[in-house]
Amino acid sequence: NFSTSRLSTEIRKQYNFAEELISISPENIYFRFEPLTGKMVPVLSGMKLEFQPQFRLADSIVFTPHEVKVVGPQNLIDKIDHIDTDGRQISDIEGPVNGSCKLVKPFGKEQLAIVPDEVDFSLQAERFTESTIVIPVVAANVNTLIQSFPDLV
Repeated sequence: NFSTSRLSTEIRKQYNFAEELISISPENIYFRFEPLTGKMVPVLSGMKLEFQPQFRLADSIVFTPHEVKVVGPQNLIDKIDHIDTDGRQISDIEGPVNGSCKLVKPFGKEQLAIVPDEVDFSLQAERFTESTIVIPVVAANVNTLIQSFPDLV
């Protein structure tokens, strides 16, 4: 319960009313506070990665910490199963990349707190090559004659 009559002097000063402020309605404002809760959720990448030709991600992106605590009202916390990183773009990747990135609150859930609100990341790129080889198809451990189509793969 908060009495608005205590605010009249502050409101008059802030808005420079020329006339006298007689009353504020309603006289009382009631607040209902919901208890906060928290849970640990994994961090997932929202980053956009672009590699140099013939390079790709060698393994998963490693986040430190890999889990963060989300704090807020229970009804919002229940629906969260992960937190995304910011949507930064990293281009011309051809080796290891390390850095830090901010975490993004889920849309419509801005009143949540994320602890910590930033994580470090590490990723590794590897060179890959493509080639083609032809292998004959042969039936193994079979006493009958088997013809395969095609006979080469």
